Amino acid sequence: MKRLQRTFIMLLLISFPSLILSGCGVKPESVESPAGVQNDTFPSTYPDISTDPVP
Repeated sequence: MKRLQRTFIMLLLISFPSLILSGCGVKPESVESPAGVQNDTFPSTYPDISTDPVP
């Protein structure tokens, strides 16, 4: 029983990093704006400084 637990823990420790990294995915180099949008500023940074209130 103890050997089974040890094997299970070893398999879990070996597979855990690969499971975490598999969720990262590949990020595209550029992002296209949605279809049908005329004057969109996509992608833009958040928060937009031009909409911040004046202190």
